[in-house]
Amino acid sequence: MARSVDTRVRSFIRELKPSRLSLLRKQREKDGTEFDVARQLPDQSFIVRDASGAGKTTLAVDLVFNSDEFFCLGNAAMEADVDVTLNDVLTECGDHYGFHELVAVDRPLLVVIDSLDEALGCGHKHREILSMFKILGELNQLASRMRLLTFPVGFVFTVREEYWRDWESIFEGQRAKVVKNTFSEFNHHELDQALGKYSTTYSYFPISRPSHETRRVLSIPFNLLVFSEANELGVAILERRVTGAKSCS
Repeated sequence: MARSVDTRVRSFIRELKPSRLSLLRKQREKDGTEFDVARQLPDQSFIVRDASGAGKTTLAVDLVFNSDEFFCLGNAAMEADVDVTLNDVLTECGDHYGFHELVAVDRPLLVVIDSLDEALGCGHKHREILSMFKILGELNQLASRMRLLTFPVGFVFTVREEYWRDWESIFEGQRAKVVKNTFSEFNHHELDQALGKYSTTYSYFPISRPSHETRRVLSIPFNLLVFSEANELGVAILERRVTGAKSCS
């Protein structure tokens, strides 16, 4: 069963489908009379604020790997030049930043920026996020000329709650949904899905089914993240040892 935050973020994405961004919508009175009313501007940012281990990165990974109804660009916030990456991707989408292509398939573009808290030590990160919002403003101006409320693009940001104050001012003036304190444990079915996604993302493959006790521990999202990172490191070390042994033979 999906967590509340998963349901809410996908509802947020659906509101950015091109077919839902027309300037007007039909309103029907009780007597059957129809008339057009202006649609409200949708939120274009979704901010997940929570404690370490609350499953924020799990959410980000899930959006990237399960994006059948939308296109997705995912980055860790600490990666260099996330604003340049976004601009490059949009430029490669074609004329008008892929606007007509997105409208034709009725899918929005979702940009996921994970772990803003981990990027505070990276220089100019606030400037990069502000640059992304500047790009968003330019895209929305283009959409307005094309008779849509906004460009069909949305942002999802995750951040540890205790670091939110360091980012709060950056989001002033942005139309954004904010959710916080969504900590939960994976249920039996969710854990199976999470293990599959994390093993793919971190390039390791479980060789046996986890015991009941192991599953209980891994049902906590933070524990699963640590476990996956440790396995990724172990695989990398093993590969270096094998490569070294072959070069010496």
